[in-house]
Amino acid sequence: MAVAFFFFFLFRFIKWILIMSIAVLVVTGFLYYVAPDDYSGTVKKTMEQVKDSGGKAMEQGRDLVGNRDDIRDAMKGILSQGREVTRCIKELVSSEKKDKTKKDTTED
Repeated sequence: MAVAFFFFFLFRFIKWILIMSIAVLVVTGFLYYVAPDDYSGTVKKTMEQVKDSGGKAMEQGRDLVGNRDDIRDAMKGILSQGREVTRCIKELVSSEKKDKTKKDTTED
């Protein structure tokens, strides 16, 4: 299950990289076509903008990963409550089965 999950995200990531590469090629080709003399300055400016927005995205990702401990603790609490509920249900079902078998044996 974990392997399939990993490959799902790996293929999604590769697809995203390919799409972004094509987009970069299209944008740079357009910029060169429109103004070949100003091409290097325009590309540098565009790359700086991409670098700045990428840095902001990385900071948001780091903040999200920093909050991972809180999420993990909350999930542990939810899982422990789920286990307790499951244990109680199993006890009820087993007691009902015992009662049913007792009724069946006393009726005979």
